[in-house]
Amino acid sequence: MHSVSLIRLSSLKLIAVVVVGLWVNIVDVGLSVAQRNPERPLIEDLLPETTVTFLQISDTRDLVEAWQNGRFSEMFRDEEVAPLVDSVVTEGLAAYAKVEENVGLSMEELQSLPAGEIAFSIIAPRRRELQYMFVAEIGEENEAADKALARVRELMPAEGDAELETEIKVETFQVEDLTFYMVQREGLIVACTSEQEITDFFQRWDGGEVKKVRPLSANRKFVTIMNRCKSQKELPSEMRYFVDPLGVAKAAGRGNIGVQAALGFLPLLGLDGLLGVGGTAIFGDEEYEMISRSHLLLANPKKGVLKMLALRPDSYEVQSWVPHDVHWYTATRWDLPQMYAELEKVVDLFSSEGNFAEQAEQSEEFLGLSFQEDLLKVLDGRISYASFTCNVELLNGTASVVGLGLEDADKAEEVLQKLFKKFNTDEGLGTEKGSYKEIDYWCANQEGLKASQERRTERRRERAKRRGREFSEQPFRSPNPAIAIIDGVLVISDSIDALKRCIDANAEDVETLRNNSEFVETREHMLRLLGTDLPCAIGYNQPRHQFEAILKLAGSESIKKMVRAGAERDVPVLPALQKILDEDQLPDPEVLTKYLSPNGWFATSDDTGYHYLWFQKRVED
Repeated sequence: MHSVSLIRLSSLKLIAVVVVGLWVNIVDVGLSVAQRNPERPLIEDLLPETTVTFLQISDTRDLVEAWQNGRFSEMFRDEEVAPLVDSVVTEGLAAYAKVEENVGLSMEELQSLPAGEIAFSIIAPRRRELQYMFVAEIGEENEAADKALARVRELMPAEGDAELETEIKVETFQVEDLTFYMVQREGLIVACTSEQEITDFFQRWDGGEVKKVRPLSANRKFVTIMNRCKSQKELPSEMRYFVDPLGVAKAAGRGNIGVQAALGFLPLLGLDGLLGVGGTAIFGDEEYEMISRSHLLLANPKKGVLKMLALRPDSYEVQSWVPHDVHWYTATRWDLPQMYAELEKVVDLFSSEGNFAEQAEQSEEFLGLSFQEDLLKVLDGRISYASFTCNVELLNGTASVVGLGLEDADKAEEVLQKLFKKFNTDEGLGTEKGSYKEIDYWCANQEGLKASQERRTERRRERAKRRGREFSEQPFRSPNPAIAIIDGVLVISDSIDALKRCIDANAEDVETLRNNSEFVETREHMLRLLGTDLPCAIGYNQPRHQFEAILKLAGSESIKKMVRAGAERDVPVLPALQKILDEDQLPDPEVLTKYLSPNGWFATSDDTGYHYLWFQKRVED
C-alpha cells in the first residue's frame, strides 16, 4: 500500500502538478514531435458501441497551439500582465518542486508528455461492470513518457504479463482493487481495466471483427450527436465528448436493488427518453476564438419531464430594461400551459388522480389567486436573466435581475398588489412602495431591513469577541430585493440599485444592450450561424466587464486585508498575491479591452432534441 500512497498526492499538490504543467505548456510549449499515423483507425472504430462515456482531444499539440494563437492567451503575455502571471507561475513551480520527487518527472519532462491524441472512455459491457479505457499518443520515441512509465512500474508493480490473441504484449498493473492492462503500440499507450475490451480494441485495429459487438462508430446515438455537432466549414474538432447517462446509470447500478428501483421510475417520468448528450469544440476557425456545439438527444415524442422542457422558438429581441454593461444576458421562452399540464400529470402519477388540482386549489385559496387565470394567463412565457456589477468593492457586488414577460401588465400589477397585501404583515419585514422616474417599484421595508442587518452585524461582533478575534466588516452585499413592471416586463432583482439601473436603461439615460455596438455585432454573428432557424434561447457574455470588476475589487482595501490575513496563515499563493497587491502591480483594466471579446450562444430545437452553439469571435488587431 506504500506505493499507492505515494501517488495519492494531496489536493493542493495535485492541483499544482496539473495547473502548473498545463500553464507552462501554454506559455512556452515544449511538446514532442510525434505524428499521428494516418493509417491508424479512428478511435470510434476501435471502441465498442457499448461505450457510454467518451472524451477525446484530437491532438494536444494543435489544442495548445490554438490557445497560444488566441488573443486571450496573448493577454497573459502583455508587458503589463506578464509580471502578475510570472509571480503566480513561480509560486506554482515552487509547489511542484515539493512533489517532483514523487511524480518522478521534471517540469521540462512534464511539458513533453502530451504528444497527440488523448481519449478517455467508460464502457458498459453487457451484463458486466463498468470498464475504463485510456488512450494516449506519446510518439515512438519519448524519453519523458518512458521515464513516467518506469515510475508507474515502480509504484504499481506488474502482477504478470499476458499475451493477447493478436500476440501483442500486455503489461498488468494493480491500482488498489483495479487491475489495468496496458499495451504500447505505434506510439500509442492503451490502458484498460478489462482484458477482453483491450483485446477487442486491437482486434478491430488489425481489421478483425468482434462478434456481436459493433464499434462505437455504429452507435446510433453517438453518430446522431456527432453529425449534429459537425462544423459547417468541415473543420476538424479539437475536442469531442459523448455521454449516455442512462447507460452509465444502468451499468453502475447493476446488482443494486435501490438503483434498479429508481431506474424503474424513469419511464413513468419520461426520462427514459434522455438518449444522450455530446458535443464538439473547434479552435481553428479564422473568425472565432472558439466554437462549441452540444446536442441533447431526446426521444420523439417527448413525455413527462422532458415534455415539460417546452422551449419555444422566438426572435428574442433584447428588452429595453437591459443595460449595456451586463456580464451575462440570457433569454428563453417557455410554453407555460404545457409545462403546467405535464407537471399535473407527473404529480398525479406518483400520488393519485386529482391530487395536484386539490393541492393547487388549497394554495389558491391561501393566496387568493388562481394559478391558471391570474398567473399563467398573465405571463407570456418569456424569461430573461441579466447580471452586472452594482458595487465593485464587494465580493458579491454583482447583482442578478430576472425579467418575466407579461401578456397583461395591468392584470399583473393587480396580482402583485394582492400578493403584497397578503404577505405585508407585522410578523415580517413588510414591503413598501417607491417610485423612480415615474415607474413604481416594491421592495422590502428599508427601515426593517436596516434593523435586521444591524442585528446580524451585532451578533457577529459578539461572536468574534467571545472567540477573542478582531471583528472586521465583511465585504459582502446584503440582499435588498425589489420588483417593478418595466415596459411590459415584470423585473425582479436582489438589489434596488440594480433595479433602478434597469429603469435608467429603459429611459435611455444609460446605454442599453440592444443598442450596444458589441452586442449588435455579436447578434449578427449569431443570426449568420443560425441560418434559417429560430432560436429557443439565446445568451450573451462580455468578459471585459467581469475582468474590470475583478481588478477593481482586487485593488480594494477590504480584499487586500483578507489576502494579508490569509498570507499570514501561509495559505498557498496568497503571499505572492499579497506582494502584487501591496506593490500595486495589477494591470490597468483598459489593458484587457484589446484582448477580450464578447461571446454569444443560442439553442435550437428539432425532432432529435435541443442543439446548443457557443462562440467567441476573434478580436481584430
